[in-house]
Amino acid sequence: MDVAAIEVGTDFVDQVGRAISTSDASLVVIGPVWLDATDPEGRRRLDDPEDHVRSEVLSALASGKPVVPVLVGEASLPSEDQLPDELAPLVRRQAVELHDETWSQDVEVLVRRLEGKETVREPRRWIPLAVGLAVIGVAGALIWMAQAGDGEGLTMCPEPDETWTTIEVAPEATDVEQLADGRALRYTVVGTDFRTESEEWQVVLHVRLRNESEDVPGNDDHTGYGESIFDALYVDQVSVGGPDCFGENTGDSDLAPGEQAIARVGFISTLDPTDQSLMLETDGPLLIEITPGG
Repeated sequence: MDVAAIEVGTDFVDQVGRAISTSDASLVVIGPVWLDATDPEGRRRLDDPEDHVRSEVLSALASGKPVVPVLVGEASLPSEDQLPDELAPLVRRQAVELHDETWSQDVEVLVRRLEGKETVREPRRWIPLAVGLAVIGVAGALIWMAQAGDGEGLTMCPEPDETWTTIEVAPEATDVEQLADGRALRYTVVGTDFRTESEEWQVVLHVRLRNESEDVPGNDDHTGYGESIFDALYVDQVSVGGPDCFGENTGDSDLAPGEQAIARVGFISTLDPTDQSLMLETDGPLLIEITPGG
């Protein structure tokens, strides 16, 4: 569950509890300092009955649904004697590991295992992703552990040069996501580049994001954005999955009404995008036609 999806003023404890109870699975992300993370008074957070992460893990364990420990940053699964008695059952759950160098592939395998599908895939090659990020499109609550590490999001996409091929973008490759309280965010795909490597294609979209919120007196409502607002790229109507790299070209990631920025969003495709229809799916949800293809 993304904390940004919880409406302002909502009781987030109740919201997270409802999400866990209605989810198919919960993921507990464990980083290198997860076990020993402390509060400002120096007390270990896992020993604090009032700690929200501890409470969420307990709710997940009590739900009767699958609970998957997800190990990142070369972290190890704690032993039972390292955890409070109430959390000890967590270590008896089958864990999975996500590695920097194969992050995208590992995440896809995890999703397919949760969906009960086969997991054999060819290895993917891309810029390694930073440890600490968990963007997983599954029908389950994602328990994001603040103790997982100092995640910095996806690795910055490369700046395309003469080795990349430019795809002409349709002029109508734009749409507006209506948010709450009169806010709106416009997505416009202003450029697309790709290159091939080892029978895979790296596709980078240049997306202009404009905060079209109502600009009324006293309204200083900023709209933030990140890789999580982009769900998938479709090549010839086939999804190639979520972003594999992300970064800003221009502007800031926190937009005031009327402000705009351009982001670089990268995907890996096993499908050749040459002369194919391309579409960008956002979490709005919007489905933006980038080019109709040949």
